[in-house]
Amino acid sequence: GPPRTLSDMFQAMKTFQRSSVGVEPGSHHSLGMDCYSQVTSPLRRYGDLALHQQLSAHLSGGAVVPAEELLERVQST
Repeated sequence: GPPRTLSDMFQAMKTFQRSSVGVEPGSHHSLGMDCYSQVTSPLRRYGDLALHQQLSAHLSGGAVVPAEELLERVQST
């Protein structure tokens, strides 16, 4: 059944697969989607802020950060 206590919840979370950050498109195993991008409040996650910046630059015709540099920036946070 579902976790009943906070301790049970944290114990269950230890069994989850860790997420990874990458620049290659990938699937989301839980959602069953072929393509997935995680976007939340830019104040909460640097990776999401970088994605917002990339999308904004692309949509406005500006220069986007090269994938390798972006990945280094996100992984260093």
